[in-house]
Amino acid sequence: MKLGSKKLYITFVLIILVLMTACQAIGGIDLNKALLDNSTVTSGEGKQSISWELELDPSAELDAAQQEQLNRFKSGSIVLDHYKVQDQATASVKGAVTLAGKSIPFELYTDKEQLSLKVDGSRKLLTMPLGESGELGLGGLEQDKAFRDEVVTTLIRNLPNPKNTSFQLGHKAVIQGEEVELTRISTEIKGTDLHEVLFETAGNLLNDEANIQQLLEKMLISAEEEALSAEEAAEEAASMMQEFHSFMTEFKADLENDDQLVYKMLNNRNNLFKLQLGIDSSLRIREAKAELYYRIPKIPGEVNLPVRAVRMIMSSEMSQQNMPVTADVPSDAQPTMDLDSLDKPRTFIASLDTKSALYDVLKNDLNLMDRKSEFYITDTDLSRPSHTYNAFGQPYVKMNSAQIGARNLASQMDYTMVWDATRHKLTIKDNGRYIQLKLGSKTATANGKAIVLPYPPHVINNLIYIPVKPVTQALNTDLYLENNQEYGTVIQLSITE
Repeated sequence: MKLGSKKLYITFVLIILVLMTACQAIGGIDLNKALLDNSTVTSGEGKQSISWELELDPSAELDAAQQEQLNRFKSGSIVLDHYKVQDQATASVKGAVTLAGKSIPFELYTDKEQLSLKVDGSRKLLTMPLGESGELGLGGLEQDKAFRDEVVTTLIRNLPNPKNTSFQLGHKAVIQGEEVELTRISTEIKGTDLHEVLFETAGNLLNDEANIQQLLEKMLISAEEEALSAEEAAEEAASMMQEFHSFMTEFKADLENDDQLVYKMLNNRNNLFKLQLGIDSSLRIREAKAELYYRIPKIPGEVNLPVRAVRMIMSSEMSQQNMPVTADVPSDAQPTMDLDSLDKPRTFIASLDTKSALYDVLKNDLNLMDRKSEFYITDTDLSRPSHTYNAFGQPYVKMNSAQIGARNLASQMDYTMVWDATRHKLTIKDNGRYIQLKLGSKTATANGKAIVLPYPPHVINNLIYIPVKPVTQALNTDLYLENNQEYGTVIQLSITE
């Protein structure tokens, strides 16, 4: 089986699990209609949570650092204590993320113009402009209710009925302070049942290819960007259906073959999926709970994960669906920082309250302040007249000294570099330490002291090259050289903070 097929298989299985309970009317509740009605909700409020736990494989061969990292992050959660959806473009969320046993509260607000994120420990409000559309990924097909209904109906029609399904009438619940009476529907799918369900679903979808192709044509015609004509859409849909047919045929065949990976992944009696829905008299889903336990199979001849199983628990409560709801707008009095700053973790971490849980997790648990980089020496002398390679400042050896492009080194190690074009001087700084070099001179100044370089800074292909060892030593950077049979000499640099 190809790697791409494996990913598609997993996606297909997840979709089936989510939709499994909406196959028929149960206990007088038409789940098909309930699901369709809830797909049209454009406002509301509630709360949600998701937690995860990894069961580690005690036989996994890990070093002490790897084992410690896994133990820290083997469990966690995301809790949305209160979310408000005002419309398709405006919403607010208050909640917390728990990582490495530490809770990090946050508040989020988004409208048509901007997304704003306030995280406990950050002295600034993180913002990101949303451009012209500004909507929460909703638009185009999301505005076409008839099309959405048709898609959901097609999916539900091809799902077999779950075996272990029960219902409870007149269940009393308090949702967001409101006492409601719900019909509670529960289903449970074990690993051995899932294998049978997926096999039947694959067969049903193969028998419904004509309807699925029509849906694809409608989607291609009504797409907001690069919409196709009816003739083009028909041709493209036919091509997509050929791939769909091949995928589903292969998937169905693999389910019958106990030597195939997909069979081993799914036909495990330890796997379990539970889902519970609470539906009110207006066919609104007011509460939902789900639990997934997946045992990861060991594949002979493959590099197996150090994780034996994954457990996920999800829950949600919803109220005020399609009723007037006002999102909580954050105060605009505090300074802001663009979310693009997260591309440089050290800059962001340096702006945090050092006593906050966020700072502790990012710096001490995830070690994001630490820096590591590798450079491969691919030639012994790039300054030869015949050599036109090395447009990115990769290292080479000159007079037994490794030379590297200054900008490449500064970028990879997150140093600060200042070029004085008038005096031909280059200054590289980091954490209060510095080295100052002059083009063509073997004399440099490192943290106030004069040093002699093995070879002077020089220019190749319009790039300034500098000697690696004295520069990294001046900036308190650990350097290690490794001889790799495939890649030659590897320069390994690291800074631990």
